[in-house]
Amino acid sequence: MDQRHEQIREGAGLEESRINTEFVDLIKKWSTPVLFVAAAISMGYLGLIKLEDRRVARIDQAFSELELQRNSQSPSPDSLLRVADDYSDIRAVAPLARLAAADIYFNAVVIGIEPGAPLTSAGAPESESDRLTDDSREAYLGKAGRIYAEVADKNDGVSGREVIVIDALYGVASVAEMEHDKDGAVGAYRRLEELADRVGFPVHAGIARARIDSIDQAIVEIALLNDADQPRAPIPGVLSGSLPGSVDAITIPPKPVEIVPAPVQGPAPEDVPVSDEPVSDEPPADPGQ
Repeated sequence: MDQRHEQIREGAGLEESRINTEFVDLIKKWSTPVLFVAAAISMGYLGLIKLEDRRVARIDQAFSELELQRNSQSPSPDSLLRVADDYSDIRAVAPLARLAAADIYFNAVVIGIEPGAPLTSAGAPESESDRLTDDSREAYLGKAGRIYAEVADKNDGVSGREVIVIDALYGVASVAEMEHDKDGAVGAYRRLEELADRVGFPVHAGIARARIDSIDQAIVEIALLNDADQPRAPIPGVLSGSLPGSVDAITIPPKPVEIVPAPVQGPAPEDVPVSDEPVSDEPPADPGQ
């Protein structure tokens, strides 16, 4: 029994030694590939973190440039369109920038002045060359209409951009009204109404229906502002509290001159005769007594 136990212990030792030798051989064989794989996974993870940081930084930069251009003192439509092209892959930056550029073109047509033109304190352009001509007005109105329509078409059906599409459709309808395109304006308002009803914006849907009902009154000719329409210094005697150049200014009548009669002057002190008699304190006697 003792010899059997001794043989068992010796056999177990040999088996353990064989297992340890195989494990060491396995480590020697696969340690380097495993280390390479682990290093590759770590580098890939670090790379993903770097890419995410770069993506977030690009998003922040895109919105910063958009706000910088929109809130500048004289926003340029060309600069906004360039931002839209440079960051076309960043969320809603491109459609927002294009809408801002279209708004600048449209407002320039309304006031009849080149976008970004320097103005005087009265609101008139410093240079007469900055006033829009009929050709430039038509060109700017066409640019605004094309940008509005492009934004509305490209973003229609995109989840989360319903407000952008509604804003663009308002622009399409406004341009059509200025161009006396009744069918185009009604079509844009109907499209806006349908979208607003679908996404749950009843206020915008009601506005669209009201504009359709009053479309004949909404289509009016927007004439260019001339020099007579520009603000000017107030004229004495006129209260200009309405729009510049309007005819409903209130004329203040001149204040009537009040004639005050001059006081009656008596004789000068030196002309009054002086009596040598003493002045009595008693009252004068009644002549009837």
